[in-house]
Amino acid sequence: MRGQLPFAIVLALGLSAAPGFAQDIMKSASQVPTDVSEIVSGGNWSEGDNSGVFRAIVVTTTDGQTSQARVVVQMLAFEKSNPLPKVAKTIPIKEVEEKKLPNAFLAMDVENDNELTLIITSYDAEKDQDTSMMVKFDGTGKYEIVPAPKEEPADDSSGKPDRKE
Repeated sequence: MRGQLPFAIVLALGLSAAPGFAQDIMKSASQVPTDVSEIVSGGNWSEGDNSGVFRAIVVTTTDGQTSQARVVVQMLAFEKSNPLPKVAKTIPIKEVEEKKLPNAFLAMDVENDNELTLIITSYDAEKDQDTSMMVKFDGTGKYEIVPAPKEEPADDSSGKPDRKE
């Protein structure tokens, strides 16, 4: 993320600069619902006069003994008159909901402006099964499910020499 301080540095500077800030941050943190199990943010987007960052949120709901994870991506917009961003768009990832995943863990791969690849993984202990999906977003909030890159074999045991053509 070009030109932005990492959140931990901003937090440390804020905590040391304002004594009441530590209490404010504890209050804000305590207001996050417990069904929000993960939040990650990163990358950047711009569309017309608006620009900002992406934020992905996992909300896990339960029904008795079963749980289901849902993932939404928000596009946070920055305004000159307000230091806090506003939510410009909220995009639910319907493919995650359709899979009825019991949990979800997030990672972001950010290589280009106006592009975010969100990697969603889940582990179902009852089935002893991992599930993962990659979702690519553009600067307008449109997304597509993309195939995971194929893993290269670590060892070529064929005995054939590598040939470069």
